[in-house]
Amino acid sequence: MDVFDYLLLQGIEKKHILNYESGETYTGCPALEFDINYNARGLSACCAPAVRMDKEPFVIWQDGYEDTLDLWIKTRDELISSIRNNRSCICTGCPVAIKSWYPDVKKFQHVYYGHYTPCQMRCFYCPNIYDPLPKSESHLAMESLKVRNFSAFIKLLENRDLIARNVKVMLSSGEITISRARKILLTQLRSTR
Repeated sequence: MDVFDYLLLQGIEKKHILNYESGETYTGCPALEFDINYNARGLSACCAPAVRMDKEPFVIWQDGYEDTLDLWIKTRDELISSIRNNRSCICTGCPVAIKSWYPDVKKFQHVYYGHYTPCQMRCFYCPNIYDPLPKSESHLAMESLKVRNFSAFIKLLENRDLIARNVKVMLSSGEITISRARKILLTQLRSTR
């Protein structure tokens, strides 16, 4: 029984419970439930590829953002159902799956933008290996296009009401301070919310 159920059993009406969300307690994956990762390859949501070192939940870009997002949501929902019902899937055995309370209405609380710029930090938990800083100006143009596309993707999430009120947009997969498109990136990110 979660705290909301307890309050309801005590006779308190839903309308009197601040921040009430309907949901259930089950074994699930917080990353699948609350996160979405946007990168040059497509969409994903997994915090454990470095831990498990195998496939992560992932969909490659389709013809448009809408198609890709629809496929991601379908893939995510199938994985959530498989984990919840203890059916075998690519997430089987992942140490991140935990029994917790999850809301019925799925909204992204974290949107990660993987800009894939070179990284000099070599974080111990990151399985990615980054190339040296590209020399061509075409890389800057390509990166700024991805940023504009990210801004449009955020607008799509907002239009579909898929973003939580307290969403956090996070930069991942590279070091922003050495990106030649950092001004473009930061300007575009500021315009998203």
